[in-house]
Amino acid sequence: QLITRGLGEVAVAIAFGVLPVNGAAWLFTGTFDVTLMWLSLSVGLWVAAILQINEVPDIAADEKAGKRNLAVRVGAKGVAVIYAVMQLLAFVILAGLVVTGKLSAALLLLPSALVLVAMRATTLIYPPIHDRLVIGIKMTLAIQLLGCLWLIVFLLFLR
Repeated sequence: QLITRGLGEVAVAIAFGVLPVNGAAWLFTGTFDVTLMWLSLSVGLWVAAILQINEVPDIAADEKAGKRNLAVRVGAKGVAVIYAVMQLLAFVILAGLVVTGKLSAALLLLPSALVLVAMRATTLIYPPIHDRLVIGIKMTLAIQLLGCLWLIVFLLFLR
């Protein structure tokens, strides 16, 4: 299992971001779009961030059970760092598409706010206090939901 090797987040990013986005596009168009591939990486990172933050409350139980997921390996403080990097990377990928002229600057309207929300959520991961984590998890779910809805609206109407 990939999760027991600390690779669950990578598998989730691919399985719930890259593959469905690019697979659906290929089914509808019969082509592979490099720009869409980059967008799907942001989607994958947002999904993987959900998994990452959700593992924090279970670190002690997972460690006791012998699970070696990424959160167990790096602890809550390490999760906060990895989570922040994933969220920043999701934004940087989108910004890169704008800077390289692949997509218009309108792409960054909502993600600019979402990355700020993500940085706030990062501060709720460590120290791992239950009520704070619940808020951080809800924020992370909102980031993924709003980010994906925004990408859909952007691609359909603002591209």
